Amino acid sequence: MAVLNNTTVRRARPRARKYEITCSAVRGFVLRVLPSGKKVFLVRRHAGGQDERVRIGGAESMSCDEARVRAIELLEGRALTQRSPAPQPAAPAPTRGGRASVRTQPEPGEAPTLFAFAERYAREHVARHTKPKTQVRYRECIRLHLGPALGDVPLDEITPAAVESLHAAMSRTPSAANCTIHVLNHMYTKARDWGVL
Repeated sequence: MAVLNNTTVRRARPRARKYEITCSAVRGFVLRVLPSGKKVFLVRRHAGGQDERVRIGGAESMSCDEARVRAIELLEGRALTQRSPAPQPAAPAPTRGGRASVRTQPEPGEAPTLFAFAERYAREHVARHTKPKTQVRYRECIRLHLGPALGDVPLDEITPAAVESLHAAMSRTPSAANCTIHVLNHMYTKARDWGVL
């Protein structure tokens, strides 16, 4: 896997058979290269019990950064496609007593700020499930990039435009930029998993 950026896209050469390059920074963001030389951005996700690929657009009509922002939107479920199943109500979660409790979504404005959630994310996920060097890198992304740019914004109010702006502002350090977007994407995944969003 490689980090998809404009250079990766430009250097991808056609082969006898189509192939895909998966982005290591944003899980599910894919570039498909066809034998004809055509390059297409896709999102690969699991929906309705099946794997699906959603076409974002051709590399000739959009930049990799634009496609990445769109991919994050699709992966976070903020943009519905025609192929997406209708939203299902949350299944009751079992409790110790055997009774089910319904997980409710927070009201608008009740979501924690990015910085407040980042503390929980670092404590409950990063510290427990990542290697020491990864912990350092993730914490640096939060402290140096995400915190100053979006730290005071509630999670449910961070817009794709704000994420794109942050990524563009970090264009001189593409590795840090892509890592920062990866961390933000994973924070949103955990926020949904933990019922915060």
